[in-house]
Formats: sequence, C-alpha cells, structure tokens
Amino acid sequence: MENQNTSDYQDIYLIPAVFINKELIKENIDLNVVLSAMCVKLNKKIDICKSFVEKVSWNKREPGEILGNLFMFGLLIIISTCLIIGILIIIKIYVNGKIKFEMKESIEKHVNDYMRIKDIEVRN
Repeated sequence: MENQNTSDYQDIYLIPAVFINKELIKENIDLNVVLSAMCVKLNKKIDICKSFVEKVSWNKREPGEILGNLFMFGLLIIISTCLIIGILIIIKIYVNGKIKFEMKESIEKHVNDYMRIKDIEVRN
C-alpha cells in the first residue's frame, strides 16, 4: 500500500446511496427519510414510526409535470408581454389622436385670429 499512486484514484467519487422502496436515494441521505421508508414497509408499526412517516413526503414530480409547468410559465410570460404591448399600442393611438385634435383646434384658432386681424386692417 505504500507505493500506491494517488492519481490512479482521483476520478473515483464515493457517494452515499441507499435503496428505499425500490428507489435509489443519493445526494443528502437524511435519517428521517431512511427511517420513514423502513417504517412504511413494516407490517407492525412501532411508536417511533409515527413521527418519521409524517415528516417525509414521498410524492415526486414527474418530468412531464415539471416541463408542463415550465411551458405554462413561458406561455404566461408570452401572453403577458403581448398584453402589455397591446395596451401600449392602444395608449399610443389614443395619445396621437388627442395630439392631432389639439393641434387642429390650435391651428383653426390661430387662422381665425389671423383672419379677424386681416379684416380689421382692410376696413381701416
């Protein structure tokens, strides 16, 4: 063992894992998860099992469910963006119409004032 080269083992990783209910659990193996799984399989439950079974949720999301949620989130973002753009376009059309109306009124008022001044000059 003295002459072993440590670089031979540099790509080997030990990951704690355990099979519970025919599922491989790796990552963070929690005591509550392991004991809960064992308690679920026992025919005669012991008192300690009551506290562990309540703490662990075995409901896992299916990959399709996660993708469906992402699709719905993306669809919601797209619809929201389209709605905001639509509202901005309506506001722009309204503001442009209002500006044109006010400009037309202002021009008519100035033309009428000019014509009155011209009539006064012609009479004098």
